[in-house]
Amino acid sequence: MAVTGKIVILIVFVVGIIFQSPQMILRPGLLRALINNFTEGAFNIPLRISKHGHSHKSFLRGDPTSVMDNIPPEASKVKYLNQDEAIQVDVDLLKDYKFGVDTQLMELAGLSVATAVAKVYESKKAEHVLVVAGPGNNGGDGFVVARHLKMFGFENVTLLVARKPTKEGFLNLIYQAEHNQVMVSYDASSYRDHSATLIVDALFGFSFKPPVRPDYQPLMDILVSSSAKLVPVVAVDIPSGWDVENGPPTDDSIRYMPDMLVSLTAPKLCANHFQGSYHFLGGRFVPKTLADKYALNLPPYPGTECVVRLK
Repeated sequence: MAVTGKIVILIVFVVGIIFQSPQMILRPGLLRALINNFTEGAFNIPLRISKHGHSHKSFLRGDPTSVMDNIPPEASKVKYLNQDEAIQVDVDLLKDYKFGVDTQLMELAGLSVATAVAKVYESKKAEHVLVVAGPGNNGGDGFVVARHLKMFGFENVTLLVARKPTKEGFLNLIYQAEHNQVMVSYDASSYRDHSATLIVDALFGFSFKPPVRPDYQPLMDILVSSSAKLVPVVAVDIPSGWDVENGPPTDDSIRYMPDMLVSLTAPKLCANHFQGSYHFLGGRFVPKTLADKYALNLPPYPGTECVVRLK
């Protein structure tokens, strides 16, 4: 084995001890890679930097085939739903499969989104994260996202809610967020010049029809202006303001491109217009009989992951 290869291995061990822990260098994935590279005489650490400066060192985490770097070939075959199909799938989940909209589906969806966010934007855990939540089910997903981000170690999470809900299930989700130290606000004007370095868009879902109501425009302004300033925006299921089938609107006041899109259950047709950095699917709760009914062609989820990367 070349001398330079041995030097690199030594550096990896030292970095593991200083910046993470001695246990990191003992992880099975890393040990296997070290052994293989000793015998093969080569040593490479894949390191990719996104346009927002995120590094994805899955190799150093001991999992060279992590969800970040593993896009299954089946991802190209997944079905993209039109609006009627998206609505009907949700109806079937609630009626035929007994999912509770104010508890189970939102919890699973929100956990999926928060998991994808934590994987990509881990470097932002000490920074301000702003979750913009609307009045419907997409907003409810956002309530859950905010709580899980806090539980995943994001220190400063604010939940900006379009209006105070009246349904008990939604109120319970906000209560849970507050009791996990998430700051909750109903005043969009206070965040016009926010300091957040990561935005989660849970404002509108696949039932959205333009135009945007005037009382919701300040929330849209936050999404549009943040994206224009290159603050990464994560869209929950559908970027707000987009047509569920035709994609981005022509109106500049509501048009933006998210850095990440997390499709839920199955991607919607508008995802064909997505040009951001990361597209994940969170839908490991879809019963096989339902997936077969709509020919969803869902890709396999790696290991025990609740998300799979599509792009």
